Amino acid sequence: MTTKKHFILSLAWLGFASIAPAAGEDSQASSQGQEASAAKSDNASSQGQDASAAKSDNASSQGQDASAAKSDNASSQGQDASAAKSDNASSQGQDASAAKSDNSNNESASQASPIQSAARPYKLSIDAPVQLAGSDAAAKAFQASVLPGMIAMEQKLLPEYRSESPQYLSSISFDPSKLVLSADSSARVYFLGEGAGYQNTLGISTTNAGPTSPGAALIFPNASSSVGFGGGGTALRSAGEPLLAGDFVDLGTLKAGTALDFFLIANGAVGGSDFVSTNQSLNKDGIVHAVAMSTPGSPYLIISFEDMVGGGDHDYNDVYFALALGNTNVAHLIGLGAPEPSLALGALMAGGALCGFGRRRRA
Repeated sequence: MTTKKHFILSLAWLGFASIAPAAGEDSQASSQGQEASAAKSDNASSQGQDASAAKSDNASSQGQDASAAKSDNASSQGQDASAAKSDNASSQGQDASAAKSDNSNNESASQASPIQSAARPYKLSIDAPVQLAGSDAAAKAFQASVLPGMIAMEQKLLPEYRSESPQYLSSISFDPSKLVLSADSSARVYFLGEGAGYQNTLGISTTNAGPTSPGAALIFPNASSSVGFGGGGTALRSAGEPLLAGDFVDLGTLKAGTALDFFLIANGAVGGSDFVSTNQSLNKDGIVHAVAMSTPGSPYLIISFEDMVGGGDHDYNDVYFALALGNTNVAHLIGLGAPEPSLALGALMAGGALCGFGRRRRA
């Protein structure tokens, strides 16, 4: 803020004493009076001129000083105003830029499902909240181009109510107990569907000990859906059926060498505790409970579970999901011994439809 300068002018005025004539000295007095008067007049005139000149000079000086001060003040105010305007514009520009950046980030972020299951079997925490199908760019592309073919592939290879033999399973699946990453990768699990009467829970461990292992976490606390086998038939999420095809959970970035053990807790959302695993050695009945499939060039695996200890109906479609691991990891896993029948069905990934089947859900 500019301080205004004030100038104060002090003027000094000079006074002169008048001399009275003595008695008898009229002529002299007159002469002296005339001379004095003339002198006084001249002096007064001189003083007046001097005073006028001084006043004029002083006034001129004051005018110049005031004009200079006014000019300086106006210049200073102009500079301040200009600087303030510039700062304000800069601040507004920065704010607008930050807001635009935030909006851009928000537009690319996924959206959490409004229905999150509260089930926590084994007192495990969730790995991350379930996100809505198609709610970010990757999920949208998956929903449009990949999901229909995956569901068609699952339903062709592992249809409902058909009991699958160990020989058939080994012909379409590679060993799911060998899910070890060959390269660092972000990982995402997409829910595809379920054909269970149970309200099952899907979880993950990286220490191959199922839900009792350190660091084990839940992916889908209640892997139930209204669309598909056993559901209500309408594409609606609810507390008892919180998932729809394409809903997903991000597992973060996993390091090369990480071993993935997916486990399914039978009826875990409503108190069940029996679990089966992709690692056959952890299954107390000693049998295979999961199959893993893929196609050449795909960054995805399809993993499909049979939920009941002892094998149940042996149809292996009680919960099935896609695991996005990147092309490098999937190619490595396929190279460990993927069977030809599974690879030959790659064309199915290009199309298909989700069909609904009715089966009464067991509480």
